Amino acid sequence: MAEINDFMQYKNVLWKSYRIPKDKQELAINDFLKDVISMNVEMKTLPFFAIESQQGDEIKIKYYISIENNDPGTLPQGIHFDSYFGVDPTAATVLAGDFPSQSEQAYETLYGELTKSGLSPVTPVFVILGGDSAFQYAVLKVGYEKAAVLPGQQ
Repeated sequence: MAEINDFMQYKNVLWKSYRIPKDKQELAINDFLKDVISMNVEMKTLPFFAIESQQGDEIKIKYYISIENNDPGTLPQGIHFDSYFGVDPTAATVLAGDFPSQSEQAYETLYGELTKSGLSPVTPVFVILGGDSAFQYAVLKVGYEKAAVLPGQQ
């Protein structure tokens, strides 16, 4: 089941883009977190990410994290700062447990609900990680707009 009319809003967001082999995502998130930690900022959220494109075994992925600091100071190479980041409206679905084995079904659920509701995706899918050592979950969100109706379609 997907929730329509959701949103995502964050203040003081650091982000970094990577073009990497699919199997190197763990190295990329570790690199991103190393840069964030080196800045001595207070993290407000867990990191979240969006896979922006995929070509063969290579992906373009962006990692994000919200921080408490209004001024993060000097940014490490490749790190960007936005005072506000938001997508509204979004459709959302939640995965509990093993993300890799459930992600394909979750994407189908999300896109299926958009199609059924006459909506079109306009952003990549954002994956927002949550939980603790005992229970992990991920929220998948995608921005949308009302699907265009072509002449002759009703």
